[in-house]
Amino acid sequence: MPPTPRFFSSLTWPPIRSIPTEDDELFENIPPEQYDLNTVIPVPQKTLETHLVRIEPMVPSLHGDALHRAFSTPGADPLFYPAGKPYTEKRQTLIYLEIQRRRTNFLLFAIIDKHSEQLAGQIA
Repeated sequence: MPPTPRFFSSLTWPPIRSIPTEDDELFENIPPEQYDLNTVIPVPQKTLETHLVRIEPMVPSLHGDALHRAFSTPGADPLFYPAGKPYTEKRQTLIYLEIQRRRTNFLLFAIIDKHSEQLAGQIA
């Protein structure tokens, strides 16, 4: 099992915008320990897991690629996709993650399959 990164949250209130602009940082390359979750929800500092899955805060540099693969694969129920249809660009997934990060009363988690170490889902 990989070591658990330490997560932090500064809870800064960004200007209210429904969609990040082209100039906004989307944190694709920020290491987990530097990625600000920006939440009022206490961030678990120990691993949340069962014998099948591990749950960890969703971080673009750790989970962005796998989440984009899930969001861009056609054929799922339209309710699965954030926009009701598959994304065509990874930037759309990163914008989705940034919109969720800006919701300070919200904390998005990645569900990791412990057998494959692959993203199995998300939960908030």
